Amino acid sequence: MLKPETIKALKENGYDSLKEYLQDLTDEYDVPYSAVVSLYNCLGEQELFDGLVSAVQDAEGMEW
Repeated sequence: MLKPETIKALKENGYDSLKEYLQDLTDEYDVPYSAVVSLYNCLGEQELFDGLVSAVQDAEGMEW
């Protein structure tokens, strides 16, 4: 379960759910959804808007 402040931040940024946010990262950076979810699981909720975005950006040019 996400922390209330995380849910609030997602909603303030136009997302109705964590899944929708992760899918948006998938679409924006052309990284497979499963890879984005794996990165999220490794980094955790506290890195949702910082470390996760950086990790997905780093993964953007990889061969999938």
